Amino acid sequence: MARLTAAVQSNSPEWVRIKKVCDTKTEPPGYEYQGGESYRLISAFALCYRIVKAVSGDTTAKPYAEKAINLLRDNPTYPVVKFTDYKFDAGYGIRNFVPALAIAYDWLYDYPGMDQPLKALIVTRVKEWLAWYKTNGYGRDDYISNYNAGLMIAKVMSAIALYNEPGQTADAWDGALAHLNGALLEFDQKMPGGHWPEGWNYGATVYQQYLWAASALKNVTNDSKYLNSQWLSNNVNFKMNALTPNGTFFYDDGGWSGNGYGNPNVDDMIVAGYAYGWNSEKGKIARSYTDRVIAGGGNFEYPLGEWKSFLFYDPNSQPANLESLPKSYLAKGTGLLTMRSDWTAATGTWASFNTGPYLSYQGGQDKDQGHIELYKNAPLVIDTSHKYYGNLYTINTSFHNTFTFKNRSDTTYDGQNITPSGCQNAPEANPIRNNAYSDNPAYVFGSGEFSAAYQITPVYPAECGTNVVSWLNRSVLFLRPNLYIVYDQVEKAANQTAVTPVMNLHFPTAPTAFNGNNRELSLDHQGSRLQVVTVLPAASNSVVTAETKNQNEGPGVSNWHLTVAASDPSPTYQKFLTVMRAGLATSSYSFPVVSAITGTNVAGSLIGGLLPAESATPIAVVFAENGTRVILGALSYSYAATSTIQHYVAKLKPNTAYAITSTTAGGSVTVTLTEGASSDVTDGAGVLSFKR
Repeated sequence: MARLTAAVQSNSPEWVRIKKVCDTKTEPPGYEYQGGESYRLISAFALCYRIVKAVSGDTTAKPYAEKAINLLRDNPTYPVVKFTDYKFDAGYGIRNFVPALAIAYDWLYDYPGMDQPLKALIVTRVKEWLAWYKTNGYGRDDYISNYNAGLMIAKVMSAIALYNEPGQTADAWDGALAHLNGALLEFDQKMPGGHWPEGWNYGATVYQQYLWAASALKNVTNDSKYLNSQWLSNNVNFKMNALTPNGTFFYDDGGWSGNGYGNPNVDDMIVAGYAYGWNSEKGKIARSYTDRVIAGGGNFEYPLGEWKSFLFYDPNSQPANLESLPKSYLAKGTGLLTMRSDWTAATGTWASFNTGPYLSYQGGQDKDQGHIELYKNAPLVIDTSHKYYGNLYTINTSFHNTFTFKNRSDTTYDGQNITPSGCQNAPEANPIRNNAYSDNPAYVFGSGEFSAAYQITPVYPAECGTNVVSWLNRSVLFLRPNLYIVYDQVEKAANQTAVTPVMNLHFPTAPTAFNGNNRELSLDHQGSRLQVVTVLPAASNSVVTAETKNQNEGPGVSNWHLTVAASDPSPTYQKFLTVMRAGLATSSYSFPVVSAITGTNVAGSLIGGLLPAESATPIAVVFAENGTRVILGALSYSYAATSTIQHYVAKLKPNTAYAITSTTAGGSVTVTLTEGASSDVTDGAGVLSFKR
C-alpha cells in the first residue's frame, strides 16, 4: 500500500495507465471472450477504489466501486455474477469469472453496494462454478493444461477471498492447497527447468496464475513454502534466455501463438518480480526482461496489463547485471535449449534447439521435436506454423525445422505423432530427450534423440506404435558469435527401407543459390544475413519452395522452405551436416569457404573466410561417429594443410583425456585423437577444443 499510494501521489506512469481505464471506461465491454474483459475492468475498478479511498477518501473512490458493481451485477450484456453457462467451451470461463468474483468480493468488501445479498450470490456462483468443473470441466484431472490452471487459480483466489465467510466450507481451502501443491509437484518432476509445453501464448497466463496463487498464499499464511517450486523459480531464467537480444521475439512453440514470431509478454514476469521481491536476484532478472521487451516495442497493456502493472510492478527496482549470467539455458525436462552470443548487443545472435517429451494434455504442443531457430537482429531460420485447430497439415512437422519421412509404410502423414506419454521411453533406447549439454565461453553444445516422436499410429487397442526410425539424433554446436552447425544421424527401422529422411529449414525471405544448386544459400532479412551450406549428404536433392501463408492447409507464415534429402535414399543409415552463419548484411560479410572433412569415424567441415571478430583462424568442426551409438575412443581426420586451425571435436567421451597428434604429408594434415593420458580433456558433454 505504501508503494501504491506513493505512485498515486507522484502520478506515476503505471497509475496514469490504470486511472485512464478507470476514468474512461463507462460502457460494458463491446466484445469479450468468456468474461476476459469484464475480469480486467472489474479488477481495475476495484483496485482504483481501494487506492483512491486510501489516498482521498470514500467519496472520491465511490464512482470506481459503482463501475465494478455494475459489471458484476447489472451489466445487461455479461453480468458476471449471473453467468451460469458453465459448459461453454468446456468451462474455459472459470479462469475469468471466478477470479473476477473473488477480487470484487475481497476488494469491495467494505463498500455499501457490496451488500449481503450480493455477497451471498457471489458465494453461490463460485460454489456452482467449482462444483460443475469438478465433474464436467475440461482438463480437470490433468495439471499440464491451461484449462486446469484456470481451475487452480479459481480455487485459490476464491478460497482466500471467501475464507470463513458464510456459506463457505473448510474443504474449499484444503482443496485449493491440494490442487496447487499437486500441480507444482508434477511440474517440478516433469519440467523443473521451466517452460510450458502448450507454448507461451498460453504459458504466460499459466505462469502468472501459479505465481499469483503461490505469492497470495505466502502472504496470507506468512509461509514462503508455496514459492519453493523449481518450475516457478527457474521460469524466470528460462524466460530471460528465451527472449532475443533486441527484446522483440520470444520463443513460442505451441498452439494459438498466431504466427512464427512469438509475442513477448511482460505481465507474468512482472508478477514474478513481485512474488520473489524486486530486490532479489530473480526480481532483478524480471526487471531486465521487462526493460528489454519495452525497449523492443512491447507494452504493459498486453494482454491485461494496466491493473497488473500498477499492482505488481515496481518502477524503482533495478535490473540485473546479465553479464554475470550464463549465455545459454537448458530447460530440464522440456528439453528446450536457448543460446546467445552475448548479453549486451541488441544485434547479437540467438539460437534454439528443442528436444523433449510431449507433455501437453490438450495437444497444444507443436509436433516439432528437433526443431531449431536462428535469430540475428531479425528472424532468419523461422518456425512457420503454430495454429492449433483445422486441417491436420496445419501443424505438420514439415512446417518446423526438423525431419519428416516420406514413403512411410503406414497411412500416417510424414511428420511426428503426439504419442501417449508411456510410449516416449519405450523402448528405452529411443527416448525423446536432450542427452548432452555444455556451455563454454567459445561455444554451446547440445545433443538429443527423438526417434520415438515418429511412431507409426498404433491400431486399437494397442497403445504404442512402432518407430519409423530406430535412431534419430541431432547435435548442435553454436560457435560464438555467429556459427550454428547442425549434425544429424538417422537410422531407419529395418522394415522401413523405402523411407526417405527429409531435413526441413524455413526462411523469411527468398534465398539466393550459389554454384547453380541449393547446397549453398544466402538471404538478407531486415539488415541481417544468413548463409547456409549443406555439407552432408555428399550428394543430395536440395529444393527451395515458396510457401504462401495458409492457416487452413499450410503454414501460418509465408516462407521459403528448404528440403534436403540424400540423392540415394536407400541406405539404412544417413548423415546430415549443415553449416549456418548469421551476420549483418554488409559488403564485408561475404560467403564463407566451407568444405567437408574426411577421415575415420568422423563427419565434419572446415570453415574459412571468416571475419577476425568471428575467428582469427579457420575452424574445423568434427563430430565423432561410426554409424553406431558407441562413443569412440579413437578417430582421425584430414584436411588441406594451412596455418593454425581452431578445432572443435564433439560427441567424444565426456570428461575424458584424449592424446592429440598431427602429421603433415603431401599438402594434407592428419589429426588423430586417442583416448589416454593427456592434458587435453573433453568437457561434460564430450566436446574437445584445441588449436593445431
